[in-house]
Amino acid sequence: DSVLIHYYNFLKSLKRNYKRNILSYVLAPRNCFKTNTFTKVLPLMLIENSLKERDELTTIVIGSYTIERVEEAIFSQIRKGFEKLQDITILKNTKKELVISYDNKEIAIKVIHSQESLRSYNHLGKRPQLLILDDIDIPNALGVIQERVYLLNRFKDDWMLALEDGDAMVLVVGNLEHEVSILNYLKNNFYGLILPYKVNDK
Repeated sequence: DSVLIHYYNFLKSLKRNYKRNILSYVLAPRNCFKTNTFTKVLPLMLIENSLKERDELTTIVIGSYTIERVEEAIFSQIRKGFEKLQDITILKNTKKELVISYDNKEIAIKVIHSQESLRSYNHLGKRPQLLILDDIDIPNALGVIQERVYLLNRFKDDWMLALEDGDAMVLVVGNLEHEVSILNYLKNNFYGLILPYKVNDK
């Protein structure tokens, strides 16, 4: 009866659906643990699995509408977690990028905001393989239609083209701010998870 069961089953159901990448979204009300589940915990689970299995995961990017939100509300907690692990070697640790090493395997985690390009970013020759955009759309109270169109085009023409070809997962998490938005574009074209309201505060 928990929203987390919906999230777990949703993750198990994900399949490659766009040029062999995994491209999906989670649309749910506030206070439904979207950020904790998909932006903080999911990357850590994938990193742990990658270090154990020695897979190809090398480059992770996490984004939000403002750099302050992604740095302070999300990335700072991820950085603090890795700083406490004794077996992990930290090769780079700034407010915008963390590079860790374990048993000769490196993984880079970078943060971006809505106005940044991804085209030039890679680590060890790998373009972004995991892209999580959390509350990336322009808030409803802000922005004109031209800004919304610009951001949607950046998603389609910059970020999507900057991915590791055929070997990436893109997950957009948030609320439906406007009909011209990344989330609405994904909702109309791709498989995702929609939790439109809460019942009994769940």
